[in-house]
Formats: sequence, C-alpha cells, structure tokens
Amino acid sequence: MTFVRYVLTWFVVAIAIQSGSAADRILYTTDFSGFPVGEDQLVGNVGWTGTNVGEAVHGIDEGLIEGLGKTAYLGSNIPMPATEFVTVDHSLTEPFTGMIQFQVLFGVNESTEGSNDIFGFDFLNEENELMAALLFDTTLLDFGIWTDDSHETTATGGTFITGLLNLLTVSIDLEANQWSADLEGTPLFTDIPFTASTSERTLASFGVAWQIADVEAP
Repeated sequence: MTFVRYVLTWFVVAIAIQSGSAADRILYTTDFSGFPVGEDQLVGNVGWTGTNVGEAVHGIDEGLIEGLGKTAYLGSNIPMPATEFVTVDHSLTEPFTGMIQFQVLFGVNESTEGSNDIFGFDFLNEENELMAALLFDTTLLDFGIWTDDSHETTATGGTFITGLLNLLTVSIDLEANQWSADLEGTPLFTDIPFTASTSERTLASFGVAWQIADVEAP
C-alpha cells in the first residue's frame, strides 16, 4: 500500500470484548482476517461505521506488520481540511450494563511528516454518547496515556512506545461505575471512576478515534 504522506498511523491487529459476569460470553471479536484489503475497507464491512469515508484515512492493510496478516488502520493519510476527529465504531448486539472486559492488540506508528496527534478507544452508551475513553497522546508536551471520563482528561502516568505492538486490557464495571486497565500486564489504573456523565450508563458500542491536535497540520 502506498501512502500519500507518512503521517501518524494507528493500527489494530485484533479486538475482543466479553461480559465479565459468571456467564461469560463473547460480545464481539475480530482479527480482521475476513475483511477485504484496501483503503476505506473497514467502514461498511461487518458492522463497522465511521466518518470521513472516501478519504483513505482508514482501511485494512495486509503486511503492515510482518507475519500478522490483515490489520485495521486509522490515519496514514490526510483528512479533509478542518477535520478535528476521525472515528470508526462498532455496535454491540444489545446495550450492556454489567461487567465487561475489552482487549485489543494495537500499535502507533509515529508521524514522519506533519504533527503528532491523539488516538483513543471510546466507549459509548445507547444514545451514542461518550461514556469514557482511553487516550494515547503522541504530542510532545502531553505524550502518554490519559483517561477521559467525558468531562475531563487525566494523565495516568503510563506511557507507551511507538512502533511496537501492545496488548491493552480494560475491565469495566458499569454498575459500580469503575474501571481498570493494564498495558502488557502493567497496571495503568485500578478501580477508578469510569464516567462523569449523568446519562444512562450502558455500553452499546466502542470505537477508535483520531483527534487531530493541529487541524492545519494533521
């Protein structure tokens, strides 16, 4: 695949989300092996939705990571001018209110042209409102991992290395309004408040978001 410009790229190898109750069940899982390869081949396939379709800013690649087959990506090209957010999302079969575990194998390729930005995993309720997000900030001043409780962002003190695969595990207790996360087995936070939103506390979909720090130089 030839990129127009080598800009920041977020790549996802596999995602799994399951209930954390006594009757565990898989709510969604994919390794993207069944997706067609190419720009704009993520959104519109197997229940994935998103913004900026047709701008080649998300899709499915093969060989991006040697030996791991197909990979979903977000970034790599420049979206339309003045774009602040590019998102891709997937809904669950039904809104969930109990305990959930979310796992994703992902990485960030640093920008070689343009600015570094912020990528995150979003968790949304039945009204498609943001409940919380885990942010991976690649900007110079705020580099690191942050939480977003829908009202404010907070640094976790955790960090990550660009260009490497990372296994992220997130556990959410919607009833208790708490969550925990670890990266490669190292805790980022444990049993902190999940969301400050006063809206209905459910999990109906999850997504990946690209927040462009400088819309003049994405």
